[in-house]
Amino acid sequence: MSALMFTFALSACGGGGGGSTTNSSGSEGSENEPGDLDPVDGDFYFSSETNKRYQNPDADIFPEKCSSSDYYFESENFIVFSNLTTHSNDDLRTAATKAQSAMDFILPQFGLNWDTFYAMKRVVSFKDLNQFALEVSQLTYEDGSGTDKRVTIDQISDYFATEIAEKMPDGYTDWQNISSNPNLQYAFVYNTLVNERDPKKVRDVMVETHEGYEQFFADNPNYAPSQSPWPDKWAPFFKKIQICATSNDRIGRSSTSGIKISPDFAAREYRHELTHLVINQVSKVTAFWAKEGQTHLFLGEDVPASLTDVAVVRDHIIGTDETDPGLENIDKFKKAYVELVAIEGIDAQRVLDWHRLSMNIKAEWLDPDGTGGTITDAEREAWIMEAFGEVMPKSYDAFFDDL
Repeated sequence: MSALMFTFALSACGGGGGGSTTNSSGSEGSENEPGDLDPVDGDFYFSSETNKRYQNPDADIFPEKCSSSDYYFESENFIVFSNLTTHSNDDLRTAATKAQSAMDFILPQFGLNWDTFYAMKRVVSFKDLNQFALEVSQLTYEDGSGTDKRVTIDQISDYFATEIAEKMPDGYTDWQNISSNPNLQYAFVYNTLVNERDPKKVRDVMVETHEGYEQFFADNPNYAPSQSPWPDKWAPFFKKIQICATSNDRIGRSSTSGIKISPDFAAREYRHELTHLVINQVSKVTAFWAKEGQTHLFLGEDVPASLTDVAVVRDHIIGTDETDPGLENIDKFKKAYVELVAIEGIDAQRVLDWHRLSMNIKAEWLDPDGTGGTITDAEREAWIMEAFGEVMPKSYDAFFDDL
């Protein structure tokens, strides 16, 4: 299955692929108050001295003052910046502490631990993957006779060479012709890298291909990409989860590289956003009802006894935030998800595979003449439904027909 995705076509619940929550800490009592958890170890730094600054390329459109923050807290798994001057050192450490506790709770729900999570975590954003694929599809060179030719993907990296015979559609063999449409090569590069499960391999292919992509090495901008092997001390900034500490009147947000959340928010908000972050690692095209249903169940919330109005869930596959199709439908999502995990052999890893497969965007999106259009919601819904049928023992429609 080949794929194509443009940055402007990406949309997901909660912005930037994450869900959103509002501050309900007032109703949580003392849950996860700072005194309830042992503060995580870590140190405080100035970005002006370390050159490490907040970056969140797959974030939503909302302004992020954390990008101008010069002060941060870094623990083993988190880097916490602030978009306020009023946050204290304790506030930044509290955010990392709550996030650590939340992830320690969430990862086992997915059958993961910290090592297996880092093995799947994206260290290159979807946005940067898109830009990389676009640029390499336009690389050219002059051959010995003075003719311009396009650099083909088997020349770009041996990584792609073994994929060509199996995955390239017929009729696109003359890639080197400078007049040929570059979109198919662009689609092939993006699809192959976005579906690669080893984030280090993705990063290494980019280094091999284009040594100018130093924005991927945010924690050491002076690192020479050609250096081999890849030592741990040059681990990409995105390996750790970034937190933008916000005010408590802001909603929580998540993306592939981190979350935006107030240090005052309670345990359920941290668990909610970080559950979305885990799912964001495998797809930007997800089933809204399953992502929200899964997340709310992970919070230990009660499940309704029955699901009424099945069409509300079935027909609202995708959404942009929790007002579409609506917070009033969360109970329906939870019930549908309970039924989903009750299917024989279904577990959270299989659901992650469903989300991962939903990321595939078929190269048939390109017409034979190389033209195409903006990816529609109907197309996204069709991919999610098709992926469901590949992972689950029954089709998407059959699943809902049985509810």
